[in-house]
Amino acid sequence: MIRLLSTLVFSLAPLSAQILLQSDPYFSPNSDGTRDTLWIEVDALPSDLKRSRDWRLEISSGGGIIRTIRADRRRKNISWIPFVKGRETIRTARRILWDGRNDSGQLVGDGYYDVWMKVDTLAGDTIVSEPLRVTASTRKPRIHLSSDQSIMKRVDAGGISEESGPILIAQSILEGSAYRFEGAFLNASGRVVEKRRWEGELPAAIEWNGRGFFGNAAHGVYRYRLTAEDAAGNRNSAYLNDIIITDQDLEIDLRSEKYFFSPEARSNIELEPVRVAGLTGRSAGSASSVPGDWSFQITRSVGGRAIFRQSGSTLPGRLIWNGLSEAGKPVSGGVYYAHLTKGESQSVYKPIYIDRKPPSVSIGVGWNDLSPDGDGWQDLQRISLGASDNYDLESWSLSIAVEPDETIQSPHRIFQGEGKPPSRFYWDGLGDNGEQLQSLERLTFVLEARDRAGNVRSSRLVRRSTAILFRPIKPGSPDLVSRIPDYRAFTPLDQLTGTGKRRLRAAKRQLSSYRSYFVRVESHAAMPGGEEENLLRSEFKASRAHAYFLQKGVSRKRIDFRGMGETEPLREDSNPFLDYRNSRIEVRLTLKREL
Repeated sequence: MIRLLSTLVFSLAPLSAQILLQSDPYFSPNSDGTRDTLWIEVDALPSDLKRSRDWRLEISSGGGIIRTIRADRRRKNISWIPFVKGRETIRTARRILWDGRNDSGQLVGDGYYDVWMKVDTLAGDTIVSEPLRVTASTRKPRIHLSSDQSIMKRVDAGGISEESGPILIAQSILEGSAYRFEGAFLNASGRVVEKRRWEGELPAAIEWNGRGFFGNAAHGVYRYRLTAEDAAGNRNSAYLNDIIITDQDLEIDLRSEKYFFSPEARSNIELEPVRVAGLTGRSAGSASSVPGDWSFQITRSVGGRAIFRQSGSTLPGRLIWNGLSEAGKPVSGGVYYAHLTKGESQSVYKPIYIDRKPPSVSIGVGWNDLSPDGDGWQDLQRISLGASDNYDLESWSLSIAVEPDETIQSPHRIFQGEGKPPSRFYWDGLGDNGEQLQSLERLTFVLEARDRAGNVRSSRLVRRSTAILFRPIKPGSPDLVSRIPDYRAFTPLDQLTGTGKRRLRAAKRQLSSYRSYFVRVESHAAMPGGEEENLLRSEFKASRAHAYFLQKGVSRKRIDFRGMGETEPLREDSNPFLDYRNSRIEVRLTLKREL
């Protein structure tokens, strides 16, 4: 009677003519931890649609539906109301996560996607939302920097500064797109002396007059860094090195592809002596064409005492320093300066960065067990990352693996990117190929960071991170299944171990929320071994699990068991990890239709 009155009330209520969807119009499903997923908000849902018979979110591309996200149709009880059965109506979702995957579990490509929500009302109508268009964009902007004049001659005398003219830098985006930009000039210590920001359009060229936040920048060597970010959060940075402010007429210089050096990561650093063509800073051939003997020095400060030196009459094409002093001892970390003289000409003191210290890294995950089974409770895992270095970070990666113990491990998901990792993001539990986690699986998280000198450090966190997961047996079905590994859950004589009892006890606690369901306990075997033996052993294991549930108070009328042998493997092939996954206890919940 109550159900009939409820249906009549909803039938008489006015139907909404429109459902509004909102989201960020851009996202970037490229596993770098930044805006990898898209939250779709159901805005101002009318009261008559807050409960429904069914709803689904359809995502299309090129006229075809590539992903359907369906309502959770499970009949779950409110645990603190002891005699209330699970609801037959469905709570219409107000917030839906799309992880950028299609129905096959593959990440979609860049492009436009249209999103609709369809709600089947309690009155028997279907309401369709206005379409929402979103854009997936995963390409990082590729930046090009060049300079037609990278040397400024500035002579300061009598309080008057005579300058040759500003530094000229051309900048452009070669691939991808961007709308937010930041340009920064850095001194030899890596400190920013001037910063500029643009939005919308990047200036094709800029000038720098050699001034910083507090007046004229000192004579020395500088770098220009341009960072570009697009609407989907994809970021990239590029550097223009060898910007020089000097009071000399330069004829020679020292150049290198890398100025960051770690003796632990690389054996030595190489510098190329070049002849400089005027204020452009461009190479005009080898410095060996300049007459005179040469002397190469490494100093701790500009103009300071040499800690390493070489000299001769014939200048080699590469000057090599292995990070040792003249006494053969490793130097400490910090900024050093390379200086070359050739006859009457000399270079500026070119900074070299010795970095012996690996980055600092840290990783943290939420305290609650991860439960990505779509019931709206702890479906996402919060991940916090930290990484820092004396200088810039080059790259990072976060590897997540399923690791039952030290002998069995399988990679599950990798997040990676350039520069610093995001400080915090959320993970839905899916693997790189869309594979789902199972119940009570132990995960390992390994964060690795690399600095510009090549030093690497990692941090490893191990914890059991999944709860008992009940997922629909088929999409849109109210019937559920939980797959629990039986690894170390049984003795060689197939009796339950303490580990096995703890796992089943965790499953038993969940059954109190599913009182409208009939329970079947199944045991599944891995592929190795004879079929008959696997079948017999699985039947005995299922009976042991069934007996444990009865002992813990599950009604005999509500539960049965069955041994399945190796007839329904999750994967047909065999290796230690797949055997671990295939050998399992399944707790299947079938809705009692008569209720």
